[in-house]
Amino acid sequence: MEENNRLHSEKIPKLLFSLAAPAICAPIVTVVTAFTGLLGRGGSPLAAIRIGEGNHEAAERYLGNSFVMLILSSVIIMALTLLFRKPLLM
Repeated sequence: MEENNRLHSEKIPKLLFSLAAPAICAPIVTVVTAFTGLLGRGGSPLAAIRIGEGNHEAAERYLGNSFVMLILSSVIIMALTLLFRKPLLM
């Protein structure tokens, strides 16, 4: 077990940038995943209920609204990330 740890510890200076990338990207990915889960899990059950009722037009509206909100939230998160990229990386 100790040999395995020593092997990885010796390579840390070479892997500095590859270790920093996940540390910076992980919180951003978590935020994006949270919003997509919120919007996706909110619209799909409502659409499924409307399909079960035979109301396909309402189901299409729910799915369409969910899709548009996913796109809008992605654009907003991207814009905020680009706007605050310097403070985020400091």
